[in-house]
Amino acid sequence: MIGFTLLEMMVVISLISLTLVFAIPRFRPHDPVSDLEHSAQTLFNTIRFLKDAAMTRQTDYTLYIDLDRRRYWAGNAIMTEEALENAAGGSKAISDAIVGIRVIYADKSILTSGIAPIQFFKQGYSSMARIHLIDRQSAEISILVEPFLSTPRYVTARQ
Repeated sequence: MIGFTLLEMMVVISLISLTLVFAIPRFRPHDPVSDLEHSAQTLFNTIRFLKDAAMTRQTDYTLYIDLDRRRYWAGNAIMTEEALENAAGGSKAISDAIVGIRVIYADKSILTSGIAPIQFFKQGYSSMARIHLIDRQSAEISILVEPFLSTPRYVTARQ
């Protein structure tokens, strides 16, 4: 018999498809706005996790955002000072494409430098804050952390 079976053709097509799935994103140009969205989404997911963890583990948590170094980390109420310093040492970076970060609290105070703490309490609420990220192209995204909502809100400049 000359030719290929249907099974052989399906295997080859699926291998080519898998190769394309991983290869095509590498050929797309790097988009700085995607760095902004990626940083905001990662921070959003961290906040959502901390809100959930505070309630399920019955421990207060704090998210620390170093506005000068563009890094963030989490700590909880039962961590020692040394453990908190270790957590800060293993902090996550916010993309270099982000040129401005500010945290606005419920009392309208605005932090643009230093370390901004946002607390998540075991009773299910959190401190109110707006984390505002700006990239080099002046695109803006805010993450709203509201005391009694289970998840933060994600707001772009267009909304």
